[in-house]
Amino acid sequence: MERGRRARLRRPAPPARIREEDFVPLAQLYGREARVFTEDWQEITPPEVAWHENDLAQLVGSRGWYVVEETNERIEAARAAGATVVGRDEGIAVHVAAAVTHTIGGLQVDAQARVMGADGLWAAGVDAGGVATGGYASGLAQALVLGLAAAESIAAG
Repeated sequence: MERGRRARLRRPAPPARIREEDFVPLAQLYGREARVFTEDWQEITPPEVAWHENDLAQLVGSRGWYVVEETNERIEAARAAGATVVGRDEGIAVHVAAAVTHTIGGLQVDAQARVMGADGLWAAGVDAGGVATGGYASGLAQALVLGLAAAESIAAG
């Protein structure tokens, strides 16, 4: 069993207990089809919701409820994964939470952005690991800095 920081970095962030391969199938992106409530059941009527629902997450806060009229595949997938799903007068309610959109991990690279163990491959941006292990850092800044390092490394041969 791994111990220490490396082991902690490989676990999902609480309260999530979802495997990486289940991220997409269990994504709760149906806010435009649902009535939306805050954690304390105050209904929110958002403007038009973007496909990524980041705007909706800003309105709801870190946790809230999506309520639909009847159950469907997404609701049942959430229930099977352990989500809180309850019947209310308003409909079927699923407890939702804002989540990290990338792992703050990535491929192991050296100072020239070369992927370790993969000759001829470079990585930049959030695909390069070890940059933001203490918290979020801009993927654009990582892409700029490591992209330049990769370009210089490639040009140097």
